[in-house]
Amino acid sequence: SSGINAEYGGPGTETAWVNTPTQFFIDTTGAGFGKLDVEIKDCHGNPVPMELWKKDHETKVQYTPQIPGPHKIHVTYNKNDVPNGDFTVKVLAPTDSTKIRLSGDGLEKAFVNKPTHFVVDAAEAGVGDLAVTIVGP
Repeated sequence: SSGINAEYGGPGTETAWVNTPTQFFIDTTGAGFGKLDVEIKDCHGNPVPMELWKKDHETKVQYTPQIPGPHKIHVTYNKNDVPNGDFTVKVLAPTDSTKIRLSGDGLEKAFVNKPTHFVVDAAEAGVGDLAVTIVGP
């Protein structure tokens, strides 16, 4: 066992956003002398650049995801796996409402008591809630 107290905190441990810096902290209290290594890989297995700052028994890890998808984080101490040292961060693309596309006859005209339809395609707009409001005279 590595002896590391693998406690993680901060916004970058669960969810992060593309092109937005995020961070998390690793508490090494009780680990003794050794070398902490952190590896972050994007959803394609490519390494994600990061910066590490150590102060006393806490290490801050900052990274900026470049693509959406699950990012795997692997932490070792003295080249040994640590308890809870593997976790996945969900990286989301920012919402862009300009990517929403509307189509269908119901956008141009509608008749009283007659069904109509239209399509809202938000597939390229990112993650978010979609609300549609229809206002009539």
